[in-house]
Parts: sequence; structure tokens; C-alpha cells
Amino acid sequence: MEAKNTDEAEKPKHATDAGQPPKETHHAGSGKIGTVHFVLFAIIALVLIFNLYQGSTMSSSVEKAVAKAKEAATPAQITLTAIKDPKCPKCFDAGPIIEAIKKGNTNVTEEKQLSIGDKEASDLIKKYQIKKIPTVIITGETDKARLTGLDKIEDALVLTSVTPPYTLADTKKAVGFVELSQVVDSTCKKCIDLSPSIDGLRKSMAITKEKKVELASPEGKALVEKYDLLKIPTVLLSSDAKYYEDVANGWSTIGSVEKDGTFIVREVGLPFINTSSGSLVGLTTLTLLSDASCTKCYDVNIHKSIVARFGVAVGEEKLLDLSSAQGKDLVEKYKIASIPTITLSKDGENYPALVQVWRQVGDRAPDGTFIFRNNEVLNLPFKDLEKNTIVEPKQQEQQQTS
Repeated sequence: MEAKNTDEAEKPKHATDAGQPPKETHHAGSGKIGTVHFVLFAIIALVLIFNLYQGSTMSSSVEKAVAKAKEAATPAQITLTAIKDPKCPKCFDAGPIIEAIKKGNTNVTEEKQLSIGDKEASDLIKKYQIKKIPTVIITGETDKARLTGLDKIEDALVLTSVTPPYTLADTKKAVGFVELSQVVDSTCKKCIDLSPSIDGLRKSMAITKEKKVELASPEGKALVEKYDLLKIPTVLLSSDAKYYEDVANGWSTIGSVEKDGTFIVREVGLPFINTSSGSLVGLTTLTLLSDASCTKCYDVNIHKSIVARFGVAVGEEKLLDLSSAQGKDLVEKYKIASIPTITLSKDGENYPALVQVWRQVGDRAPDGTFIFRNNEVLNLPFKDLEKNTIVEPKQQEQQQTS
């Protein structure tokens, strides 16, 4: 067998490879990996840039916030001007307000104390349309000062909420000083005492003069005729009471304001003297009727506290027993069917709240007397005179039968 030609053994296996230069070998997907790396590097770069920007922005915001806080903590630079009326030492005192302003977040760089008659004061009153003196005017860093109780007028904060007494800026007249007069009948020991009401007026306004006028005196009679006073005692206030808004706004519920400005209390409460008849109105007689032999019956005296709750003034009190002649007459006269009970004289009709409630617990006789009849509402033991039996409360009856 002939040996193979070595030249033939080294020939390319494929004709197509003949004469072709050798190709470089590459790993599969190497191009894709390069692209991914590039994208990742780009994203990381963007994130770093964004974070740097955010950090810079946040740092700037923090710096601004810190600067703003420091600025807010710095006292407001203000000028304080006070205007007062030296002729009115008892007028509203603005001193505490001025002290409060100084103790706030403020630095008073300039302070002026002006009199209402000063030229500068007049100019400021006109500029800021000030109506009442004393007043306080704040200029400068007013927004930063954060002061309460002052009104913003143009470039200033102005004290306008001044309570009487004060001086009217236009007329320079001090107002809010009130004179109080009581018209009384000192012989009426049962008449209503207006002292608590007068004490309330003293606390709500500046009363500079007080006097009592007797009803029977010439001055008292003149006041009754001039103002048609129907109920005594009463109170009259001078016209300066109108400067007290709370008092003036609510006055219609208790009285009237006359053409000359006088404030008059007309709803004085009970008892009072009717000037037309001269009689005492609102003083009642309370009669309590019980049966001493009824040991289980409730104590008739509980009615006294009930009557008192309605503000009823009792001038005379009678305690009668069923066995007495007066007690029997009372039962017969008003057809009383159960005891204990009470009767109240006709003057009880002057108490509207009592009249309204009485319809539920009793009635009135032709002579106007109030008679208590509905003992059941008390839920206490009482005596039925018609059946001559003791009526127990329903709750007790249920306990006894169970």
C-alpha cells in the first residue's frame, strides 16, 4: 500500500477555506455586555449628579430657613407713640398695654408721650382717624412685631379698643362718667333690694356720683312724674351710660332710654310699690295645711323651698292643722281633697314662671288664690280626705306587694 502524500494530508478540509486568512475568534454576547456597562455607568453618573444637586438645594433651603428663624428671633424695631389727655387722670389706662408691647419681641427704638393738645398729636389723630384717647401708635416693623389687640391702619398698629371712660378725640371731652340715682321708699321693708344689681353696675362702669331719692320727697315725686315711674324702687343712670356698649346694648331687656338720654330700670323685680295705687305688689301669703295625725304623710314644709325656687316673696306664712277650725274652713272653702297642701294668695300671679307651672299641679279659685292639688307628682305619702286613706308612692306599693 502506498503511503499518503503529506501535502494532501495538510490540505484544507473545505474548499471554501482555501486561500482565506484565518478569522479572529470572539466570545458570544461580548458586544451586549459593553453596552450594558455603559448604560449602568451613565445611570450612576446621573444619580450622583442628582444627589449633588439635591444636597446643594437642601443645604440652600436649610440655610434660608436658619436665616429666617434668626431674623424672626431678632426683636422688631418699632417706634411707640402714646397720646393721652392729661386733664383726664381717671380715663382708660394704656400703661399696661404699653408695658406688654415692650415685653414682647420688640425693640422700641423711639418712644413718644404726647398730649391730646399737641400739634403732632393732632396730626396723628387726623392721619389715623383716631376717635378715642388715650391711644398707642406703633410704626416700624409692625408685621414682625406680631402684636395683638391693635388694629392695622395704613402703616401703623393703633390701639382703638379703648373702654370708657375716655376722651373723645374730636371734641376733647371726657366721657363715660356716670351718675346713679335710686328712687326708694325706705318704709318698704319688704321691697326688693336692688343692691346686687347696683354692685354689678359699679363693676361695669365708672360711677362718679350716687344718691338716694325718697319716693315721698319733692324730688322723688318730680322724677315719678317726669319719667312716668310705675315701679319703686328703681335706678336711673345719666346719659354717659351710652358709652358702655355692653350695658347700652342689653338695656332694653330691663328698662328704657329716655329722650334726654337717661337710662331707667323699669323691670325691677318683686315686690315693688305701684306708684299709681300705692300698693305693694308681689308679696304673697303662704298657707300650709297638714294633718298632725297623719304620721306617714310627707312634711308640708317642703313646699316652702319649692315656692322659693320661683323667686316668690312671702310676706306672711300660716301653718294650719286639719283639726283646727281654720283648717276645716280652708278645706271647705276650696274643696281640698288631699293633704298636706298649700295655698298661695292672689299676688302669686305676678310671677309668670309660677303661673305656668301651677297649671300642672293645681288650680286657682275665683278669688285668685292658688291651691295645690296634685299630690301624686311629689311621689310621697299623703292623705286622701275623700277616702280617708293614706296614699303610698307607687314605688313603695310595688315593693310591699312583691
